[in-house]
Amino acid sequence: MSLSSIKKGMQKWNIIHLRTVPSTHQYAKHENCQEYHVIWTTDQTQGLGRKKQDWESPPGHLAVTVILPLKPFILQKTAFSLHVGQVLLQTLQTHFYADFKIKWPNDIFLNNKKCAGLLCDADHGKGLLYVSFGLNLNNTIDSLSPNLQNTAQSLRTPGQSQHTPLPILKTFLNLISQHSQQICRNNYLYLNQPIIVRDQSDLYQGSFLDIGPQGELLIKENTGAIRPLYTGTLRKA
Repeated sequence: MSLSSIKKGMQKWNIIHLRTVPSTHQYAKHENCQEYHVIWTTDQTQGLGRKKQDWESPPGHLAVTVILPLKPFILQKTAFSLHVGQVLLQTLQTHFYADFKIKWPNDIFLNNKKCAGLLCDADHGKGLLYVSFGLNLNNTIDSLSPNLQNTAQSLRTPGQSQHTPLPILKTFLNLISQHSQQICRNNYLYLNQPIIVRDQSDLYQGSFLDIGPQGELLIKENTGAIRPLYTGTLRKA
């Protein structure tokens, strides 16, 4: 699929392909990009993850930042992150016959390993939303740091030809444009299973009960109390 074909019927998007860039997210924020600009590359050298952590993006890794107007998506931040996670999950399900799951709040897993991550950032002064995702599309697992190789999953298997990024990007843009705010609970990793959530210095343990209306994780603690959590790092108990 060519760049001209992806733009067909999608004239509102200004799609910018960079051969290489330190970070699509930082480029979008600091290069005067406007709403409906899309920055993408398969060679990001200084990726940015949640809480300003580094995000490894070896060559072949697909990095995308989409800029949206803030007003149509005024949601609690956790809920919007989950909405974007649903969009990316549905995008991948459209192109790959695989059992993808969302790990709350914003990672995509395949075979219990991470294949994609999301970052959502609002600039209320500019009225813009920056939605970024990184996807292990064509990079090999051995191109990642040794400490990540046992927990990461690539969509390209050894010996397989490379996947084309543009059809995936087009599907994502079509879906994100629909402004749907519905959160589907059936695609979450560890649902109804024992979990541990660390939120800064606090540790919570119990059963992953549900997702609340604002995107919060509802954990049934061992005491029987139900606690909503809006941020944190989740793992299986």
